[in-house]
Parts: sequence; C-alpha cells; structure tokens
Amino acid sequence: MDKVTCGVIGCGWIGKLKHISYLAKSENAEITALCDTNEAAMQEAVKEFGLTGVRMYTDYKELCADPDV
Repeated sequence: MDKVTCGVIGCGWIGKLKHISYLAKSENAEITALCDTNEAAMQEAVKEFGLTGVRMYTDYKELCADPDV
C-alpha cells in the first residue's frame, strides 16, 4: 500500500499533540508539508518528530495548492 502524503495546518499544541503525532506514527501516512504563521513552531515540530524533507508554508493557501500533498 502506498503512503498517503499529508500536510498539517497549525503546529501549535493541538496540531502537535493530535495531528502531527498521530500521522508521524502511522505506517500509511507521510507528512510532506507543514503550515503555520509561526515559523519557529514549524521548526520545533520538525525537530520534535524527526520529520525530513518537509516543505514549510506560512500561508495555508500555498499548502493547499501543493500537488504533492
């Protein structure tokens, strides 16, 4: 089964506690993009969950337009 590529909008405590933590553990999903107006929050999430090759956006519309998500 191919993995589903995912983008997460919001890297605050709910985004990290719920969405990113669950997707990072999933064998069927791969986080390919993050979006938050706070760039430091995105960097922290990348480091905390060991994400690699993740594109980062500060505008959710750009993430939604990304054909790889």
